[in-house]
Amino acid sequence: MKKLVLAMAIIPAILFGKGGGEDTGEFMKIGQGVKASAMGGAVVASVDGAEATYWNPAGLVNTKRRELLGIYTKHFEDIKLGFIGYAQPFSKDSAIGINVIFMNADGGEEVIGDKNGHQKTGKTLNVECRSFTFSYAKKQENLSIGCSIKSIHQDYAGYRGSSLAYDIGSTIDISPILLGLCISNIRGKQKIDNVENKVPFTIMAGVGYKYGDMLLFEIDVERRKGKKNILHLGCEYHLLPNIDIRGGYDSASGFSFGFGTRSQGRGVFKNIIAQIDYACLYNDELALSHRFSLLTRF
Repeated sequence: MKKLVLAMAIIPAILFGKGGGEDTGEFMKIGQGVKASAMGGAVVASVDGAEATYWNPAGLVNTKRRELLGIYTKHFEDIKLGFIGYAQPFSKDSAIGINVIFMNADGGEEVIGDKNGHQKTGKTLNVECRSFTFSYAKKQENLSIGCSIKSIHQDYAGYRGSSLAYDIGSTIDISPILLGLCISNIRGKQKIDNVENKVPFTIMAGVGYKYGDMLLFEIDVERRKGKKNILHLGCEYHLLPNIDIRGGYDSASGFSFGFGTRSQGRGVFKNIIAQIDYACLYNDELALSHRFSLLTRF
């Protein structure tokens, strides 16, 4: 019964927002990237590599090597979220990247009520959401510009919808100051069960301070139409040659922390770097959420 209540209360909100004409594609708002999550989502000015395909495509130009990233998150009950991203330099001053995001939720079996009590219908309330994104970025001196096109698909217990949306972002590197801006989900509309909804249009701007390779601070502000502004604070400290520790705050969800560790391959694998990242996020409604990722550079 607990699983059914969660499905009835939360899954429709994830997909349909408050109703017709409101936001859909809510799963796209769940921040991707374990490093970014540990830093409270404050990365729009400093993000690079495969995570940039989600947070700010302009950050792709800071990708030095080919990079493959896999992330798995278990939120609560049977709601699971995954992210697979890839990025690589395309030329001396440009880069490309792709990502796939997928979410599955098992809502259990549908139950209806009548004068005889509750009865199962035999229909499952499963949810499947996925998106595919292609990103490109180019750098001109200190200014980088990036754009993304994304295809979003959702299936809520048989009610299906698909849409396209676009992101555009920029970064300016005037070391030690980093500036970033990203506008996400431009023209994103999706029709589910003959009701047109909007994919959440978001503007995110931030400023960071980077002290060499040792320390990074960043402050971002996120704006969604019709919603309160969200403040993101984050920091990363290079504790040891192969260990980073991170902390952050998101005014919409709370505090977070995490760490990352990496290792250089040996022998025939000497050109491969493997990195494991962990983040722990606390939310008053959903309690603790643990995120893990495996990153490979080659």
